[in-house]
Amino acid sequence: LDRILSFDAEQDAALLQRPPLILIGSAGSGKTVLTLEKLRQLPGEVLYVTHSPYLVDNARTIYFAHHYENDTQEVSFLSFAEFVQSISMPEGKPLTFADFAAWFGRYRGTCPVKDTHALYEEFNGVISGSAPDRPHLSREDYLSLGVRRSIFSSGWRPAVYDLFQRYLAFLPGSGCYDLNLVCHAHHARCRPVYDFVVADEVQDMTAVQLSLVLKSLRQAGQFVLCGDANQIVHPNFFSWAGVKSFFHDKRSDARGEVVRILNANYRNAPAVTDVANLLLRIKRARFGSIDRESHYLINPVSDREGSVTFLQDSDDARREFDRKTGRSARFAVIVLRDEDKDEARRVFRTPLVFSVREAKGLEYENIIMVGFVSGQSRAFRE
Repeated sequence: LDRILSFDAEQDAALLQRPPLILIGSAGSGKTVLTLEKLRQLPGEVLYVTHSPYLVDNARTIYFAHHYENDTQEVSFLSFAEFVQSISMPEGKPLTFADFAAWFGRYRGTCPVKDTHALYEEFNGVISGSAPDRPHLSREDYLSLGVRRSIFSSGWRPAVYDLFQRYLAFLPGSGCYDLNLVCHAHHARCRPVYDFVVADEVQDMTAVQLSLVLKSLRQAGQFVLCGDANQIVHPNFFSWAGVKSFFHDKRSDARGEVVRILNANYRNAPAVTDVANLLLRIKRARFGSIDRESHYLINPVSDREGSVTFLQDSDDARREFDRKTGRSARFAVIVLRDEDKDEARRVFRTPLVFSVREAKGLEYENIIMVGFVSGQSRAFRE
């Protein structure tokens, strides 16, 4: 970055703390840069892993800036998919939402469950991802889950599990693999090859995925987990309490030793963080707090006021935005989901069109958020 790095008191305490460490903080709190600085101190074979390929590329670029070298370590920057493939290459290709939607289309007309997205998230974040010790939940275990552990109410779950069994039967001949099921199978193949692991945006990993990452450690506890439960992209019912159970060992003093919370925001202007805090308050009023570690608001540090503008979503407004920004590299367009990008590209000429998940690790001076409210108006009204 060609600038001197300085850390505030909380960041400095996290930098000096010995692992294991859970580093919790909002976007712009310095988690990634702080983690990379900590990474530079570590000898041996080191892994940085996260789901987003963009974030991996960004972290690698920052880490090796100005031709940085460290002869005492061998560091690997891998997306989670690359990490899985480094253990053993799965047969076929990872099942995408488009693949899932095409399969579900065969049953949607006769099935009481109609929401393809909710079903996809339930399969991947609840039924097949929440128990590291088995490939997926049994019918009995799934039906007995608490209200806040499933997207679907108890009345819908029998039909959901019937579909999941059809999904399991579909996979072997589909040419696709389910990432959670592969991760469970990879536990038997995974060998301890790393002296230290950093898992970034850990809230987007399921329990079985995080368990596989930690299994690659030569010595338990040599890790930093970074994330923010308020930034969950897919509803996997993540909680920091669940993460701590991996290494807590029932010690009453473990909470104070391992958790650091960064709530200062060094990236965004107050106008932006005010909206973010308002959304967090609305979310808590509607759904309650995820856990005590996530019950914090964001404190902006910037003295630039910034601006947030809401416009009626219309063809004219989109065309006007495109006319003003289409040739600029300082404006990015973000949509909710991958399948929304084609619609956005019909209007916006910029190549900088990303889904929320892809936007992890990216920074642009200006963001155009398309269809976030109008595309999900029912959910926002609720």
